[in-house]
Amino acid sequence: MVEPKEIGRQFLLSVLAAGYAGADFIDAFVKKSVPDINKVAEASKAVGGPENLPAVKALGGKAPAVADAIRAKVAAGT
Repeated sequence: MVEPKEIGRQFLLSVLAAGYAGADFIDAFVKKSVPDINKVAEASKAVGGPENLPAVKALGGKAPAVADAIRAKVAAGT
């Protein structure tokens, strides 16, 4: 365990830098891995509704919930 007398400026800056790097990594991962709902909403308009999107069809039983979320985003005005 770190003793209070050992916590200095360098230690605090290292902890802050590690935390920032971790948050930046998570942000980039989410942006790459999770589809942009605005793009999904636009694509659903182009194919005549979210139920016609291949990804929604592939979900099977979960598709109605996803389709409803996309419809809500379209209704909100992307």
